[in-house]
Amino acid sequence: MKSNSISKANKIIREYLEEDLNSGHIKTSLLNNDGKLDDDMFWALFYEIGENIAWFLDDRYVALQKRLAVEKRNTDAEKSNPHYKVYWKSNRKFQFEYIEIDVCKSFADAVLIMQSKCTHNGSDQFKIVMIKNGKEVKTTIIN
Repeated sequence: MKSNSISKANKIIREYLEEDLNSGHIKTSLLNNDGKLDDDMFWALFYEIGENIAWFLDDRYVALQKRLAVEKRNTDAEKSNPHYKVYWKSNRKFQFEYIEIDVCKSFADAVLIMQSKCTHNGSDQFKIVMIKNGKEVKTTIIN
């Protein structure tokens, strides 16, 4: 039974990889002419992903812990004087107006929030606005 469920899981993984590689978002020579992975290439990808996924997951766990700590520190940040509003826009998504994504008590935390939201696709733009005594005092734009 266990062998059968592993075979089913491997089939699902193989189908996902083939679909992803055929999607056109990346040019690849990993597929055969029929758009399928041969067995050697499938297992090479399978082990490559397996060896690297632990590093990726560890990175995501640490990033989430940091973001949650920043969010906890910045509870009721709008009541602080000064405080910092973090805005985001993406030209790739044809979203040309900034949207407020968070409010922080410090500029350093605003930068951390910005970094946690960045997709690193080259089209993200952020601005951090310092609010002091209810007025915008300083704006920092980050591309």
